Amino acid sequence: MPKRKHDIDYYIKKLKSIEKSLKRKRLEAVSEPEDTSTSFQDHTDEENDESGAQTILEAETVGDTPPPTSVTVDMVESIAEVPTTSPDVLQALGDLMPEKPSYGPPINSDLARIWSTILKNGIQKESKDKLIDKLMPENCILLKAPKLNPEIAASISDNIVNRDKKIEMEQNQLGIG
Repeated sequence: MPKRKHDIDYYIKKLKSIEKSLKRKRLEAVSEPEDTSTSFQDHTDEENDESGAQTILEAETVGDTPPPTSVTVDMVESIAEVPTTSPDVLQALGDLMPEKPSYGPPINSDLARIWSTILKNGIQKESKDKLIDKLMPENCILLKAPKLNPEIAASISDNIVNRDKKIEMEQNQLGIG
């Protein structure tokens, strides 16, 4: 488990600074004078900052205790203040994707069932090897992947030889396809 980069006090200070900046933004957004309920709420938040920090500290140590409700309320209020996106940004992002994609005409139901099974589970190794041997054309040998020279295979590590064999199998499958 990696070490923590910061202790709990660091995160408590960070939360307080975020709360203060959110309060400042809310005050700037509201151009009309504050009514008594808003000022009362702000004073209670300021009074509860230390107790809220203590609750956060306890939540960090206990693990099951939820964070204080004032932080949750601030989070909800900050989410409600989502800025609008400019038309230039929306145009740069492009058109909306359709909710339900459009498909072509249906194929034979037996083929669809077989291909769905193959795509989900793959083909068994024996039947795949039979298909590869059966479908490789005799008159176009260049479709088959070249084999690694034995001299080169002896001079390189086993990991590289195994990697080359895997790539060779993939190239053979592509050639048959």
